[in-house]
Amino acid sequence: NNLSGPIPNTIKNLKKLEILALGHNYLSGTIPTLLEANPNLNELYLDGNNFSGAVPCYDNGSYLDVLLVDCYIQCHCCTDCSN
Repeated sequence: NNLSGPIPNTIKNLKKLEILALGHNYLSGTIPTLLEANPNLNELYLDGNNFSGAVPCYDNGSYLDVLLVDCYIQCHCCTDCSN
């Protein structure tokens, strides 16, 4: 898709969003906290981008069935990252 720049915060307005696939683009910046505003989100694909910082973790009962990010991003939410 060749998307670039940060993920816009307005994506939180998509309350019925279930799958967000933004892998293999040129996105950058930090990953916004999506689950708190998007309780139906259960698959998040963000690998192959230029994100920095950490993957947000959630203590509000929300969870993802699938989370795919690059392993150089700090992630305390998952344990399946082998480098």
